Amino acid sequence: PDKPSDQDMGEGKCLEIGGRRSSASSLDSTVSSGIGSVGTQTTVPDDPEQFEVIKQQKEIIEHGIELFNKKSKRGLQYLQEQGMLGVTAEDVAQFLHQEERLCS
Repeated sequence: PDKPSDQDMGEGKCLEIGGRRSSASSLDSTVSSGIGSVGTQTTVPDDPEQFEVIKQQKEIIEHGIELFNKKSKRGLQYLQEQGMLGVTAEDVAQFLHQEERLCS
């Protein structure tokens, strides 16, 4: 009777996984997954404007993933509205396949 539901356990697992990632590794994951491919750290490492662009893209993607993990359709819609994810089925499939931080 006091046993948590599968959904509760799944959410806890997701939070655990997300909590263990450092911001550096999640940025690497973002860049390597091809999302937000406007620029990467390797192109202009000392450009403060480029750093801000990457930081902002990372925040948008992380928020989109957070939304996705609560409600997948809303997360995908947010990322598409922000220009961080294409609208084709192939774009969405690639995102779902490559992004390790998704829980759903």
